[in-house]
Amino acid sequence: MNKKRHTSSGVSLLETMIALLIMAFIAVLVSSGLGLGVRFYERAGGIQDDVALALARRDFRNWLEHALDRSMPGDDRPVFEGTNQTFRFLAVAPSSEFWPGEATLVTLGTDGSLSVLGRLSADSSPFEKRLAWLPENVGYHIRYWGSHRLGDPAAWHDQWPGSAQLPTLVRIEPDSAATLVPVLSIRPGKAFYQREISRSSLVPPGRPSRP
Repeated sequence: MNKKRHTSSGVSLLETMIALLIMAFIAVLVSSGLGLGVRFYERAGGIQDDVALALARRDFRNWLEHALDRSMPGDDRPVFEGTNQTFRFLAVAPSSEFWPGEATLVTLGTDGSLSVLGRLSADSSPFEKRLAWLPENVGYHIRYWGSHRLGDPAAWHDQWPGSAQLPTLVRIEPDSAATLVPVLSIRPGKAFYQREISRSSLVPPGRPSRP
């Protein structure tokens, strides 16, 4: 009597190698996708930081361009005073420049942070806002263009006394030329100077904010 031969039901070596090859291919695709996602997330985070710093520099410029050239009655704070690392000045909120109430005190600290302390309206509560307009570990120095006393020729200064009038220009430069932080050249009180233009004015009385 003839007996039927039964073939084994196991997996051959060739099938095993094919399965491993497919799994390796899938693993490569998954790891490449994860790496791309991580790089995209890091790049998006860097772009968000750059956008936040750019917006802070815009607000910084706005406040300085709304600096007051004289203090309010009864306010004995200096209108503007500074060194080569920090300065402070009185300003009105850019959104309410015609309000004659308490002036906002804006301070650029030695750590590079900008502090804004004031009121948005006469009946509102005081607010304090801090702006980080520079990346971490980036140094800078400040210079002021103008004259400390009437009649003196204008020049660049590293200090600006509180008894002087507003400087004509404030220039903030990063210490390292390798950094991507732009140089800020701002005219204090520019918003008020350029508002005073009559039909007989040949040129705007305010200078441009960038030389």
